[in-house]
Amino acid sequence: GGGGGYQRDRPPRQMQQSFERGPRGPPRGGPGAIKPGDWTCPTCQENVFASKSRCFKCQTPNPDPDARQRAAQNRGARGAPPWHPDSAGRTKTWKWQGLEGGDDFDDNLADDEQSFRAQFGEAMTSGIDFAKYAEIPVKIDLPPSLSAEDAEAASAVTQFSGLNCGRLLLRNLRFAGFEVPTPVQAHSVPLAMQSADVISVAQTGSGKTLAFMLPILYRILAAGSAPHRGGRNEPVAVRAVVLAPTRELASQIHEESKKFAYRSGLRVCVAYGGTPFGSQMRELERGCDILIATPGRLNDLLYNYGVDALCANLSTLVFDEADQLLEMGFRPDVTKILAKLQPSAATRQTLLFSATMPQDVMAIAKFATRPTVRMVDTVGEDKQTNAQVEQSATVCAAA
Repeated sequence: GGGGGYQRDRPPRQMQQSFERGPRGPPRGGPGAIKPGDWTCPTCQENVFASKSRCFKCQTPNPDPDARQRAAQNRGARGAPPWHPDSAGRTKTWKWQGLEGGDDFDDNLADDEQSFRAQFGEAMTSGIDFAKYAEIPVKIDLPPSLSAEDAEAASAVTQFSGLNCGRLLLRNLRFAGFEVPTPVQAHSVPLAMQSADVISVAQTGSGKTLAFMLPILYRILAAGSAPHRGGRNEPVAVRAVVLAPTRELASQIHEESKKFAYRSGLRVCVAYGGTPFGSQMRELERGCDILIATPGRLNDLLYNYGVDALCANLSTLVFDEADQLLEMGFRPDVTKILAKLQPSAATRQTLLFSATMPQDVMAIAKFATRPTVRMVDTVGEDKQTNAQVEQSATVCAAA
């Protein structure tokens, strides 16, 4: 028969015995070990977790109806950790902390900073030449109906420490090395924190990511935890969407945003084309407060995959590099996205950032924003690319 004699002296499988394990049953101390409160089903003799009111095998009710309540009380008495594993058990998801970071904020500062450094590295100082920025006049257009109190609150800040954005966000800014705001940050952040629509014209490399992400985080944390934030058997309800023209920019915004949202309890996700849809969808299903996406992939989510509730609770919509979005041919996608999100336009905040403001960008801005939109121009008459951004070009020989 060929090969029939291989390991013929080995005893049959049913005759083998594992002396290390001993009798069949749950291993000691492992996930299947018997714990206080677990009960034995009187019908099938299966061991059932204390949190279950019925046997998972035969559905026999727990003979002790108060056991489940006692188990919950015992878990509460032990104290819940500040984080819990997500549904896949691979990452740590921090519970909702709010603007002030919870009762143990001061006690956890040293550990928070150490963990931040381990995850993101040392703080990087800004490479922006503030002396050259100071030479450019900043133009601010505010609605004439703006009250004196609102105008005072919208005044530019000179230090991030002067922002009334809560100690959790100030901690993350300090960990990330942000102390002095750039002009677009100094003028746009206070306006956006007031829930106003803002159009900001700023050069590439001027710190636009923080200019829109800090107000997003502030408004979500100030509003309180959403009733539906995703997870098992829960609908995904994104509260802020950032549109970026390329997957590279979307990934960059995603990585930077995780620093600002560090240990806040908020989940920041990214979705773009060119990668399997399933893995990104599973990330959304675990919960997503802020979604950074390219126009094509967001259209897929809104129209082709039946995720109608995805943006039902949307509070902020951001267009980053709006001129590039339109120049790269995404105008049909942007129009479809706005049509899907238009019912929330009256209450939704829209932030639009662009290096230039051609007519097509102004048309999108007029359609997407409210009449009380604020305008911040930190470019002035010099419409050239930021001189502080190092650029290079390579000339290739013809094939």
